[in-house]
Amino acid sequence: MPQANSTHKVLFIIILLLSASCEKEKLPELQISAYETFLQEITSSDRYLVVPHRDLDKTNAPDKVIISIRHDMDNEFLDSKRMAMLEYKYNVVGSYYVLHTANYYGKTDLNFFSRNTPIASELLEIQDFYKHEVGLHNDLVTLQIVYNLNSVDFLKQELNYLRKNGLKMEGSTAHGSDFCYKYFYTNHYFWEGNTVSTGDFFKNWQTVPINNKLVTIQKAKSKDFFEYDGNLVKHDYFYADCFFENGKRWSVDMLNLDSIPIGKKVIILLHPQYWY
Repeated sequence: MPQANSTHKVLFIIILLLSASCEKEKLPELQISAYETFLQEITSSDRYLVVPHRDLDKTNAPDKVIISIRHDMDNEFLDSKRMAMLEYKYNVVGSYYVLHTANYYGKTDLNFFSRNTPIASELLEIQDFYKHEVGLHNDLVTLQIVYNLNSVDFLKQELNYLRKNGLKMEGSTAHGSDFCYKYFYTNHYFWEGNTVSTGDFFKNWQTVPINNKLVTIQKAKSKDFFEYDGNLVKHDYFYADCFFENGKRWSVDMLNLDSIPIGKKVIILLHPQYWY
């Protein structure tokens, strides 16, 4: 495991605390006690099989409900670590996707990026000690369009750094940045073969108009960098804490697990920063 020196470790903790104070998004309708009750339910019954995202496509169990829990680590790192610890307590393996434009990862600005030195060792703790999957939360179109950085070169650089330090980084998921809604694109458009549907709100899949110019989105092949694309993992049911049902934000305590037939695959997307 890579070891950060004490000065870098202290600075990283300060960055995390400052980020948490500025970007905390705890939502009262999401209670961590409800999530723990959910973990108790799925681990106390033989009816359920929990697998990380990397294994969902290749896992089949006709006598079980197969569940994969995805965590998008948007703006807050400490809450992700707390959730990783809670799942470890119940021997549940989750999939955590690190956001490379988040303050906990580094400083991203126009024509500039600087990585926080201890980030690899912190992520490796989630992977190796708490036994979870760690992947990339892709904000690569934003990186190019908003920050004017070469997204392909950046991806190569960061994956090389993370993997060199022991992180497997087998998959990625697309981040729904605020900029996506401002400029009408999704970060999934970074991957070749992903196009827009007729009438789609995110209409800019090839070029994005910004600052009085038209910028062509850089693209790459997902298979050249990752074993799987988390946005394309096959499933029968998908639930997320960013969804709403009848005007109420979805939470795990709204899920009736008994209603899901055995043999089906379920993805549950959670944002740890909403829960603490």
